Amino acid sequence: MRFLKTLVLIVIGFGLVIVGIGNMAPVDFHLVPAKIAGSELAVKQIPLAVIIMVSVLIGLVIGQLMEWLREGKHRRMSNDRGREVAKLRGELDKARVSAPEEDDDLPRIPVR
Repeated sequence: MRFLKTLVLIVIGFGLVIVGIGNMAPVDFHLVPAKIAGSELAVKQIPLAVIIMVSVLIGLVIGQLMEWLREGKHRRMSNDRGREVAKLRGELDKARVSAPEEDDDLPRIPVR
């Protein structure tokens, strides 16, 4: 699985390098159309590759954030169960200490 992940990342990185090399022409980047806000909200003469790479990076960050938010309920449930297990282990340890050992002929079931 690690090899496949590395291979996919290499292919994606190679593709991004090729796109970056092929799009080095400078362009004007307008945040808002010029007719609406004038020309003060524009970046002049920035390479198109920079715009593409920043867009990909922003998309990755937004995707990771959305995934982290979506998995919040699972993390919360895992933490709750971990606390419950710790509590039950403590109760089991107390029960083992306070339980008298009886010497009878019944088979013992191993407790983990």
